[in-house]
Amino acid sequence: MTVPTSRDVLEGFLSALQADGARQAFERYAVEDYIQHNPKAGKGREGAIAYLEDEAAKGGRATVKRIISDGEMVALHLHMEFVDGSPDLAIVDIWRVENGKLVEHWDVAQEISKERVSAMF
Repeated sequence: MTVPTSRDVLEGFLSALQADGARQAFERYAVEDYIQHNPKAGKGREGAIAYLEDEAAKGGRATVKRIISDGEMVALHLHMEFVDGSPDLAIVDIWRVENGKLVEHWDVAQEISKERVSAMF
């Protein structure tokens, strides 16, 4: 049996998040004492679930631009577009993975200017 890489874990989590929603994705891929560093998301796994469920209810689309993996750390760079006309965001999520589970998360977001400075978005 092969041990999944940190990137494999994150990709599985993202697939489950899209297919099954935040609760099932976190219950399958994150430890119970998961550490969430985004103060908007509240504490722990339940805070992250509630935050993502609220965000999903607003609508929008996240497009993964790249995934960068280094050992137990995985960075996800994505473009977030909103259906309500809010400015698009460039987001970097950083995850720490241990024993095949998400254990810790940080993120940063930047509004994407309407005057594009990069062909990436």
